[in-house]
Amino acid sequence: MHALYRKQNAFLLISIYIPIYIYIYIFLQSDDKKEEKKEKEEEEDEEALIAMVLDKFSLSGLPSAEERSRQACLSLAAAVRANLALRTEAAEAREARDKAERKADTLQNLSQALRSQVDLVRTEGELRVREETQKRIECSKAFQASLPV
Repeated sequence: MHALYRKQNAFLLISIYIPIYIYIYIFLQSDDKKEEKKEKEEEEDEEALIAMVLDKFSLSGLPSAEERSRQACLSLAAAVRANLALRTEAAEAREARDKAERKADTLQNLSQALRSQVDLVRTEGELRVREETQKRIECSKAFQASLPV
């Protein structure tokens, strides 16, 4: 009985683990294939990049490696100078933008102060008109009261 039980357990274990091992093996192989394909694509991209650089900087027509490296260094130096010029220009543009924003804020504050000043002057003028109107009314009433009837 023990031997039969062991055989059944062994069969059960084999029937469970073998498909798992097969799945893992296939999965790992597909990962290896994906990695190989990715590496191959990266190598092709590098080769295309090298060819583009050689064409872009006119290095493919130069006969010696020394001339190619000299031309590449000169092209790199020109690119670095252009990059520096662009960075400087970008920094100047940021400074100009910041300065314009500060000017706009200052003008807005001045505009608000001027509006409040105009409102105060208008209110003060209205109060003077009311006071003078009130004084005229009082003067005319006092004058009418002083007249004999």
